[in-house]
Order: sequence, then C-alpha cells, then structure tokens
Amino acid sequence: MKSAIETYSTLPLLNMEFISTRPKGKSDDLKDKLSSLGADLIEFPMIEIQEKKLTKDEELILLNLQEFSHLVFTSANAVNIFIKNIHRLKIDLNRLSRLVVASIGPKTTEALEQKGIQVDLKEAATTGLEFAEILATKLKGQENNILWPTGELAPNHLPNTLKTIAPIKRINIYNTLCPENTDSNLINKIINNQYSAIILTSPSTFYHLLEVMKDKIITSSLKLICIGLTTAKAVKEAHIEPLAIASKPSSEGILSTIIENQKIFNNSKNYRL
Repeated sequence: MKSAIETYSTLPLLNMEFISTRPKGKSDDLKDKLSSLGADLIEFPMIEIQEKKLTKDEELILLNLQEFSHLVFTSANAVNIFIKNIHRLKIDLNRLSRLVVASIGPKTTEALEQKGIQVDLKEAATTGLEFAEILATKLKGQENNILWPTGELAPNHLPNTLKTIAPIKRINIYNTLCPENTDSNLINKIINNQYSAIILTSPSTFYHLLEVMKDKIITSSLKLICIGLTTAKAVKEAHIEPLAIASKPSSEGILSTIIENQKIFNNSKNYRL
C-alpha cells in the first residue's frame, strides 16, 4: 500500500477538480493528462460553434482560389468548416497545394495536416497580433493576396497589420454562440466554491461564463486559468485577476501552468488567492 507521500509524488494534483469551458468533446487530451496526475476535469462548454451559411459572393471567392497566393488559418474550427465548404462546393482539394498555407499554433496545424494539407508557415505565436506581426515580416516586399477564413468574433489583427503589405480577404465562416442549455449542477458547484479553477480558452468563453453566472455569484470570486494573454486581457478588463495564465496557448501550456502553480490550486475548492 502506498504511503501518503508516495501517492502525492505520483499524483500531485490529487483531489483537484478543474472545469473546462471548451466546446463539448474538445477537452479529452487535457482531461487524460490531468487524470494521470490525480485531478478531474469536468466539461462546462461555454461556446458552441455554428457553421455560417455562405453568401453567393463568398462561395464565388472559394471557387476562385487561384486568385490568392496565401491561405491563412487562425483556428482549428476555421480549418474544419473551410474544408467542409470546399467539399460541398466540389472544389478539388489539390488546388490548395498551389497556395502558401499559414497556421497559428499546433492545434490549427494539426487540423490542417489531418486533412492532408501541407502547412508552409507554422507559426508558434501566442496571440493573433503576434501571428500577424510574424506574417508581416515574412511577406514584406512580396506580391501577395491573402484569404483568411475565420469566425465572426476574431479580432482584425491580420488585416490591420497587413494592410500596407498585402490585400487580405476575410470570410466569416462560423459563428460563436453561448450555449442555450447549461448544467445546473455545475453552476451550483461554482456558486458553492466546489472546484479548483475554471479554464478559459478564449475571450468568448469568458464573456459567456459571465452571462451564465450573472446574478448568481460575485464574479470577482471566480477562480480562473487563462489559456493566453488575449483571454487574460479580457478577464482583467472585467476587473478580475486570473489565478494563472498559461505560458503557451495549448493543453500542454495549461497543464504546465497548473503543475507549476499547484500550491495555488491545492485545496482550492475552499481557497481564493
């Protein structure tokens, strides 16, 4: 039988309970990693991705991909919905090989490669603005025409940064919605402080969490982990201080941050920094 010390050394996050705001089914990787260290991860989806019906003009843009030199993706959701539209319009996927494909972060790159699309510019940027600045440096002095399929809530960092370097066409191909139905048991857990921390993966997850929890709790008491600086900025603008900010905007970054700050989260079901 293991001693308490032995158990702690192999399961340093034992009895901790984290809440993920990712869309349903998107937290399995982090859940497995946390479980291996003794912690639980509960899904509390704060965003739903809804495919947007394209206009005829937007469909025409996709049918004329040859007019573009670069195809830029800033989320895995954009990848999946873009490819779905490519198939729906019966566009040969091989036409994408004629474009320079750029991607932010490992999840977006992984989504592209799973679809058999070669990623030419894999940028490990931590924010959309940083990604835009990297692209601006690489594209300067070239003749380019960029297509950017994205979600309606994505900030305009790319067009604002690249406007003097290359024309960029933005197409909003999906909407980010607040779920209509939420788990009342999880809401009660949060109200009663029976959790270690809530993991936020975008400003949208934060805004929707506030919408769900309004009039139920003093929002400044929420215990939050932010996936990156953009999300943390949204939280701080609401006068809430996150418990921690991931050093890298990924599941690995979140896990590392939890491990590095485990003293904060240890017994934090009854703790506030």
